[in-house]
Amino acid sequence: MDMHRLYVYSGTGNTLHGAERIAEALGGGTELINMAGCLGKATVGEGETVGIAYPVHAFGAPLVVHRFLETFSASRESWVYLFLTSGGMPFGAAVQGVRLLAKRGVR
Repeated sequence: MDMHRLYVYSGTGNTLHGAERIAEALGGGTELINMAGCLGKATVGEGETVGIAYPVHAFGAPLVVHRFLETFSASRESWVYLFLTSGGMPFGAAVQGVRLLAKRGVR
């Protein structure tokens, strides 16, 4: 399982830029997926790593991210991580993301 997936929501392009840098560092086989295109259907993140990248909005995850995570699950073999971008203080945004994932059984 050498493939890497990175689900991305980016408003201004900053998060997308960061996700592209992560994909470069991970090497070939990294798939960037537009999170908004996955809304309304169950998504199973599979791969050696599965990333979820989004900007912090008002100290938390944007509504698109909430909706995406409501139907997201990940393979038990995958290493799941969050990548958040923020122009200021993210406060509890990372903890919120971890809690949203935990509701779906993703660690």
